[in-house]
Amino acid sequence: YYTGMSYYKMRKLDDSISYFQKIINSYPKSKYVNKSKNMIEKIAQLKTKYKKMAKARAEQVKKEKKENNSK
Repeated sequence: YYTGMSYYKMRKLDDSISYFQKIINSYPKSKYVNKSKNMIEKIAQLKTKYKKMAKARAEQVKKEKKENNSK
């Protein structure tokens, strides 16, 4: 769990998910299962947020390029 948290804090989200998933699959009675599930959900929400931000930024850059080319 703590290795997964370390990766999460380093923003290595896919690596952290791997560790949380390993806890869920390998140690189903662990006290860290619910915490791991919560972290996976939190990371999924973050990834969705990052994708939306990246898309909005790409659209902004495209718009700025279009405006600059029309001048």
